[in-house]
Order: sequence, then C-alpha cells, then structure tokens
Amino acid sequence: MATKRSFPGALEKRGNSYRVRLCVDGQRHRFTLRGVTEKEAREFARTKHRELEKEADRRGVGLPTGVTAAGLFDRFENEVLPTLTPGTQRSYGDLLKPFRCFFVERLDSPKLTQIRPGHVREFLTWRRTRGGNGKRRAEPLSNRTWIHKVSATTQLDRPAKGL
Repeated sequence: MATKRSFPGALEKRGNSYRVRLCVDGQRHRFTLRGVTEKEAREFARTKHRELEKEADRRGVGLPTGVTAAGLFDRFENEVLPTLTPGTQRSYGDLLKPFRCFFVERLDSPKLTQIRPGHVREFLTWRRTRGGNGKRRAEPLSNRTWIHKVSATTQLDRPAKGL
C-alpha cells in the first residue's frame, strides 16, 4: 500500500542541497534549495505549491499575475485617476509620490504578492518620520485607506489587512 506524501511534487537530495519539482496547471517548476534540511525543503514545497496554485487560479479567471508595485501605481495613475475630479487627482497624485519613493525606489518594486504587513508597517513608520521637521501635513486619506483603495483596483489580497 502506498503512503501519502506530506508535501506536493518531488523532492530529491543532491549533495548538500535539495531539488524540489512541482507541477501546477500543466507547468513544471524546479527549485534548488542549498543548505536546508529535508523538513525545510518539504515545507518550502508545500508553501510554494500553494503560491503557484493561487497564481494559476488568478490566471485562470483572467486576473493579472506578477504585478509589481510600479505596475500597480502606473495602472492606478492611468486607469483610475483620470476618472476622478481634478482636486482628487491632485490629492492622490501627491499621495502617490511617497508610495513610489518607498515601494519602487527603496524596495525595488517588489511583486504585490511579496509585500507583507511588515512592509506596510515599515512604510507607515518611514512616512511619519521622513522629513525631519516632525510635522506631518494633512492627507486627504489615511495611508491605510489608500493602500486598500489601490489594492482593491487589482482585486489582490490586501497587504494592510490586520494592521
């Protein structure tokens, strides 16, 4: 009788590394993990398989995958901002500048699926302390609300959830 594996795909020991092979939605994926234990390699396989399945599900219903922070901000600027009133466009344009500075320039435009609540907390701290004069100008929307509004336009999980 065959035993049920505790992880998806195939795991192969190669010297001091492991090779993980996964097949999701007809596509093969191969990863080499150096300096990890078998338990860590199995956990990586489970986690990566879930991520790849999520991405395949998104692709299957026509949603974008692999969207970067810069791509999201560009899309928001090109598709959403023109539909707003001129005053709102200016306000959101001003808000977009620190987001671009932090997520695109400082974090090198990560994929949205890689942004975690810790990044959002770091951004909020950075936003409060930047400038050095200790004074914050009034903002038309709180940063948290703005993150929700922008991420909702792409139907992605909200990285600010739980803050």
